[in-house]
Amino acid sequence: MQERKRETSAAASRYAGYNARSSSRPQGYAPPPPPRGGSGKRDKETMRGVLVALLIILIFVLMIVGVIWLCGGFGGGDGEGGSGSGSAVVTPADGGVKVHFIDVGQADCILIECDDGAIMIDAGENEDSQKIAAYLNERGIEHLDYVIGSHAHADHMGGMDDVILNYEVDELIVPTKASDSKFYKDVLDAAASKNVPVRAASVGETLTFPSGKLEVVDDGSETANDMNNNSYILRFTYGETTFLFTGDAESQYEREALANGADVDVDVLKVGHHGSRTSTCDEFIAATTPEYAVIQVGRNNRYGHPSAETVSRLERAGAEVFRTDELGDIVVTTDGRRISVAYDSGK
Repeated sequence: MQERKRETSAAASRYAGYNARSSSRPQGYAPPPPPRGGSGKRDKETMRGVLVALLIILIFVLMIVGVIWLCGGFGGGDGEGGSGSGSAVVTPADGGVKVHFIDVGQADCILIECDDGAIMIDAGENEDSQKIAAYLNERGIEHLDYVIGSHAHADHMGGMDDVILNYEVDELIVPTKASDSKFYKDVLDAAASKNVPVRAASVGETLTFPSGKLEVVDDGSETANDMNNNSYILRFTYGETTFLFTGDAESQYEREALANGADVDVDVLKVGHHGSRTSTCDEFIAATTPEYAVIQVGRNNRYGHPSAETVSRLERAGAEVFRTDELGDIVVTTDGRRISVAYDSGK
C-alpha cells in the first residue's frame, strides 16, 4: 500500500515538472487516462455467456414443442367430458375429412365431408329440412355420393325426401326393414322422381368413396322386430382414424354384433339411440374403446336422454363425451392421423 502511494506521488511530480517546464499546454492536450482494470471485459464475457445459454434453452424448448406437435398434439384439452362448459378441444388437424354431427334436436343427421365427395347418414325430422339445407349450402355442398337411412324412424329419415329433391344424390341406401309410414313413402317417392337408385346394403359391404371407406358392420338384429335394432352399424375409416355410427342400436343388438365378430374398435363413437340407458352397454364400450363419443340429442327432451348412466359408462372407459344439446353442431376433423373436435360453444 505504501509503495503504490509513492508511485502515485512520483507520477504526480513528473506531471508537475512537465507543467513547470511548459509555458503553455499544447492545444487539445488531455492527460493520459488512468490505467484500466479487467472487470469490464469480464462483464461483457459473462453477459455473452448468459445470452448464449438462453438461446440454447429457447432452441431446446422449441424442439420439444415441435416433437409434441408432430406426435399428435398436447392431449385432450380442457373439455369437461360431456359437460360442454369448456372451449373446443385438442390440437387441430389440418385438411382431410370432416364428420359433422348436425344439431337437429332429438334426431340424427351426420355429414361426412371431404374435398372429393360427401355422404349423409340420416336426415333428422321433416321439420329439420331447412336447417339441413342451410348447413349444406353454407359449405357449398351440391352433391352427395350416398344418402343412408340408418333405420326407418321419422327422427332419422323424416327430412330425407327434401335432401333427395334438392341435391344431386348418386345412391340412396335404405334400411333392410322397411316401413309403411308416410315419411318413408315420401323418401322413396323423392328418389323415384329424381331417378336415384335405391337399395339396401348388406353385412361386409364396403361403399366406394374417394376418401376412406364406409363398411357395413351389421345390418340389423337377427332376432328383434323393432326398428331400433334393425339399424345399420357403419364403420368409416380414413387413414389411421375410425368412426362408428350405430343408429338407434340397443344393447341386445350390440351384443349380437359382437358375437358375430364385428370389428368395432374405433376412435370416435356415435352413441346409439341418443344416449338411452338401454344402449351402449359395457361390453360394447370395451370393444369400441372410443377416445371421443358424440351424442345427438335434443335439449330437455321428454325421454330423459342421454341417460346419466350411459354417460358415466363412457366416461369411466376414458371417452370424452360431446352432446349436441349442450354444444350445438359438432365437427370432428381428421387428417388420417390426428383428430380435432370443434363445436358451437355459444349454444
